[in-house]
Amino acid sequence: MDFRDRTLVRLADPEQRDRLFDQRSLENLVAAGYETAAGVTGPYRADFAELRLGVRLERPVTAEGGWSAPGGARQEGRFTLTGLGGPTADALWRGGVTVRTAAGGGRVDAVDAAPLAPAEGPELTVRYAPAAGTPRPVVLPVLVALLVRESVRPADLLAESRALAGALGALGTAAVLGTGPGTVPLAPRGRAQVGWLVPPAVFDDPDWPGGSTAAGPAEQRAARAAAAGRLLAAQGIALLVVPEAAAA
Repeated sequence: MDFRDRTLVRLADPEQRDRLFDQRSLENLVAAGYETAAGVTGPYRADFAELRLGVRLERPVTAEGGWSAPGGARQEGRFTLTGLGGPTADALWRGGVTVRTAAGGGRVDAVDAAPLAPAEGPELTVRYAPAAGTPRPVVLPVLVALLVRESVRPADLLAESRALAGALGALGTAAVLGTGPGTVPLAPRGRAQVGWLVPPAVFDDPDWPGGSTAAGPAEQRAARAAAAGRLLAAQGIALLVVPEAAAA
């Protein structure tokens, strides 16, 4: 099997899928999904409420029209068409990333959810107890279309990612960490996320930025991956570099 097949098999296995996501990858996922990730910190943990492989994402098309017979009243209709095709994700992950809250200085006291408009999803507010203490873990919701690639052509993969994000539709979470003055907004960058699962060897390519000042090949690879993760997060795309032991 090649890298893509091996990765999909491991994604399908609940006992192996956690090994595909190291701390840097999960940090990238949070940064890609939320505008301000400064209010949270690791250790991170992936929570898989649902993971499906080979998911075709079809976007319904609405058609409107009118007709009338000679001398008759005009009739109007509105139709929703499905089955017209759409982009395919290698996997669809619905769940969350468990983080620890860095804001507020106290432990998390309560988590409240209030409904917003259907296109925006719920608003999540994390409240802190007055007394200082160790923060409790908080799960940030994620909906991620995963693309598994052994090599990367950024222009093509970016276009594919945009199509997937659009097809996923208006799903997301608006969150606010803390209460009162100095709260840390944690709003979603987009309505859905796309993640690229790639092997570390992708960043042996010197055309990726970030590696010019690193000492050796391993350090250069890591520096390029870190720089790429930041660049892609700004586009709402999570760079998920599969750890070498899991990529082999």
